[in-house]
Amino acid sequence: MHLARHSVSSVPVPSFNSILINHDGDHFAVATDQGFEVWKLYPLANVARRALPGSISHASLLHRTSLVFLLGGGSNPLYPPNKLVVWDDRKGKAVLELEFREKILGLSSRRGSLALAFRRRVVLFSIDGWEQALASGKPLDPKGKGRAREQDIRRSGSGGGMTWVGEWETCENSRGLVSLSTSPGSTLLAIPGRQAGHVHLLHLHPCPSALPSSSAPLQSPPQPTSPPPPPPKSTIIITHTTALSSLSCPPSGIVLSTSSERGTLIRIWDGRTGALVRELRRGSDKAIIWGVGWRRDGRRLGVWSDKGTVHVFSLEGAGSEGEGVDKNRPSALSLISPYLPVSLPRYFSSEWSHAQYRLPSRNPHAETLSLGSHDASSDGGEEKCVVGWIEVASGKENVSPPHLPRSSSSSSSSPRRSSVGKVVEEDRRKRVVSHEFGSKGVRTLTPTPSSSSPSRGASTTTPSSTSASAVEHQLVALTYSGGWYRLALPSSSSTPLPPSSSSSHSRRESSELGGDGDDEDAKPGVQCRLVEFRRFGQESAFGAGFGSS
Repeated sequence: MHLARHSVSSVPVPSFNSILINHDGDHFAVATDQGFEVWKLYPLANVARRALPGSISHASLLHRTSLVFLLGGGSNPLYPPNKLVVWDDRKGKAVLELEFREKILGLSSRRGSLALAFRRRVVLFSIDGWEQALASGKPLDPKGKGRAREQDIRRSGSGGGMTWVGEWETCENSRGLVSLSTSPGSTLLAIPGRQAGHVHLLHLHPCPSALPSSSAPLQSPPQPTSPPPPPPKSTIIITHTTALSSLSCPPSGIVLSTSSERGTLIRIWDGRTGALVRELRRGSDKAIIWGVGWRRDGRRLGVWSDKGTVHVFSLEGAGSEGEGVDKNRPSALSLISPYLPVSLPRYFSSEWSHAQYRLPSRNPHAETLSLGSHDASSDGGEEKCVVGWIEVASGKENVSPPHLPRSSSSSSSSPRRSSVGKVVEEDRRKRVVSHEFGSKGVRTLTPTPSSSSPSRGASTTTPSSTSASAVEHQLVALTYSGGWYRLALPSSSSTPLPPSSSSSHSRRESSELGGDGDDEDAKPGVQCRLVEFRRFGQESAFGAGFGSS
């Protein structure tokens, strides 16, 4: 009887309550039972870590400002579930508390607007004065005491530096789904409809640009965009026959994506007319889609689910040019369907992902957690994760992960991997890099390239694939156990793996990492390449503050 080898590691595995990437795609906030942390997405660096006397279930950033939205939750909630707290990191304290009559399930924000999702309704507020207050150093609520209640804001029309805009009824929305477009000039607000599987499209006033006089160090000048023509005020579209599991849109709000509880299809809709644009297939078996991450230009999207596989889809046409494989993979029977006397089911005309990556499976029985608790976000060995997009300069040498030996095969196949926990424990005492933020140093468990020794554990450098564009778009997968995976999309010269080699490689790779080797939603295709692996959320010092000048 052959059993996969597992390493017993004493490195503490953090347990996060939420991981959310900001609207600009360059920072992410982590909510923990000890407070919250802010990290730079690429290159990975700790920006701030705030210890609080209770646990936080949700922490999200308002663009690059110093404001953080906090919701209580976890093992020892710091705030009640019906209270939204606005934290100003420049002042190092909560500056506004908003109390509602029921539990807050979801939140989405942009410049000038804040949308809150409850069990059967969505409420929209205007926060136009917040950025001006930050730039001038004034309080967000100049007329109040930093506290406001929903009843008072609804009755008077304003309160807490906010203005009541509207309220819409939804179906049962236990996931707290709500999505706002965030680019300057965009108008889309997408919420669940009154019936399960329906989506209500609302168009607000155009999103304002960043203040040029703002002194916030994380503020970036807006890119000039032409305002779109006036869209219809609202549209109801029937997206699925079952309840929604995800609802998201790119910053432009031109399109939006939806998925149902079945988790087999991701449908792309026109954000203005509600017309169906594309239908993408993740797999054939049921899955829980945790989220959809849009590239900022809206040309590609990444989908991740409880199957542990990240799928990459392209929305470009067959004749478009760009990095990677431009076209999604069609079904094998779609080529002969015109010659058949009967029409095939829609399944055989679906578009499959043109690239994918299988995240390593966790084995809780092979880990010694010093915290003494099992990560609740992991179900059946597959980690919950969040995926974002980054831009890497073309021609820049990428650092290969130290625990991955260089593969001599083609770029379409992933190298063999050893256990992540073992490598972290071995490299923890060998290579530690220090980042400076303001007047304080931050130590992170970050392996650095080493050219002096080719022994095991040393980093190797491989030139990135040449591209005609100035930048190369890559994926970053953040797992709830503190794993940071930088993934490179396959080049245009990559060819899909044969079904036999692809499936055998997936089974072999998964067995080495402690999984059962059965990836039902993995299809033969081009695999993303793991360029770099890091860990975050453990043994990191306190940062100087991302909102301090």
